[in-house]
Amino acid sequence: MDDNNNFAPNNNAPQFQPPPPPQQPYQASPPPPQFQQPQYQPPQQQYQPPMQQQYQAPPPDTSVMTMKDWLLTLLVFLIPCVNIIMMFVWAFGEGNVNRKNFCKAYLIFYAITIVLVIVFYSIFAVAILSSLSNMSYNGYY
Repeated sequence: MDDNNNFAPNNNAPQFQPPPPPQQPYQASPPPPQFQQPQYQPPQQQYQPPMQQQYQAPPPDTSVMTMKDWLLTLLVFLIPCVNIIMMFVWAFGEGNVNRKNFCKAYLIFYAITIVLVIVFYSIFAVAILSSLSNMSYNGYY
């Protein structure tokens, strides 16, 4: 007998089959993405107060004053009461730097002059009053 015949398949006998591979659970493919309307979400920002604009002063006028400008300035200084007002306006307002400095110097000169006049008038008044009081003592009255 042949050894090969011992293992011949029997058509009536059930044949051995390897077990089927383990089945993976059924996973359905994800549904196709559907268009969704985006939901409005307010921005999550911290409150910042509105920015205030910084005042930017215009650059000073450093141009040279012409002869006409100087004559006009001196002519205005000849008008009583207007000269003092215009000195303050030109000294502390916006305008030509040369005129501003000139008017500031003129105002300082005026202030010194007024103080000196008050001092001299006071001395003169004291001298006159003392001489009048001496006259009454000397018998001139």
